[in-house]
Amino acid sequence: EKRLHPPERIEKAVAGTTGLVLEEMRYFSYPRQSSLERLCDQAQSKHYSTFQLYSPKDFLTALQQFKEHLQQEFAALTAVQWTDWNILYVIKKD
Repeated sequence: EKRLHPPERIEKAVAGTTGLVLEEMRYFSYPRQSSLERLCDQAQSKHYSTFQLYSPKDFLTALQQFKEHLQQEFAALTAVQWTDWNILYVIKKD
């Protein structure tokens, strides 16, 4: 994922913006599980907005690499597990 900014960049941007204060950063994690088939279906239907950024050729290449990686890493392709991480930034006006 290349569209996300690291927390340090957000902190620096807020610190450099007059009138804003970063009050809190809260981390969330979500254990997830799905099948390889479902994940590929979601990718092909452009379930996540970042898939729109790929050219058709690059998307097919990335999807193939994704499948190959999961096939190497998971014995049970009907139960692929991962953790999604999110950050909530509380930014207030000074």
